[in-house]
Amino acid sequence: MLGRPVSEPLRLLTAAEQQELRRVARASSDRADRLQRATALLAVADRLFARWYRVREGTRDRATFTLLVAPLQAELHALLRTGVAIGHAKTRHLCENLLAIEPATPRGYPTFVTASGVEPTNNSAERALRRAVLWRRRSFGTQRAAGSRFVERILTAVATLRQQQRGVLEYLAAATQ
Repeated sequence: MLGRPVSEPLRLLTAAEQQELRRVARASSDRADRLQRATALLAVADRLFARWYRVREGTRDRATFTLLVAPLQAELHALLRTGVAIGHAKTRHLCENLLAIEPATPRGYPTFVTASGVEPTNNSAERALRRAVLWRRRSFGTQRAAGSRFVERILTAVATLRQQQRGVLEYLAAATQ
């Protein structure tokens, strides 16, 4: 900890104070470096989504979109490689994990780039789960495992039937007869 008596404001720094100043400077530059990398990654994501929205709106075709994603993919790959090289453990592990899944995707692209009908976000899955989450919050869950299995099955059936635009009540009435 830096501490300087008011009576000696201009004295030389002790070895401990010099070490503390170096540590603070190093930590500040590490944070600034991580912030710069994070900002660059978010900029790539923003450009990717801006291009995706044009495909979704129908103002750009998928072939052109795929060509426009290639430079973004290269930029993202380079940013992740630099993230692996830094000393911050969480950042390094995240970058390593993202680089590890990259070869599993076709031509290194996420599925939504190459396959039509696939959204880049999981919003539809979150919407499907919302009803179950709200029910659990209001009812405080179940008492036994059998009750949990029943709720899982009935909520799955309801979500599936609604996605298929089929009547839930009609289906359940027919299933119980």
